[in-house]
Amino acid sequence: MCESKGIVKEAKVVDHVIPYPLCEDFWDEKNWQPLCNECNIEKGNRDKKLINGRGSTGNDR
Repeated sequence: MCESKGIVKEAKVVDHVIPYPLCEDFWDEKNWQPLCNECNIEKGNRDKKLINGRGSTGNDR
């Protein structure tokens, strides 16, 4: 997500592309992506809406 936005900086977190409550396997590394703190917060806010049924997955990578 950071890289797709043109942001090149050190990743601080590993994020689940498909949010954990919705994915089948927490430990599936194919569902992980590195994110900086800012992008993690932004995506986390979108994920909360998705988990609560008010959004779509889209292309978050």
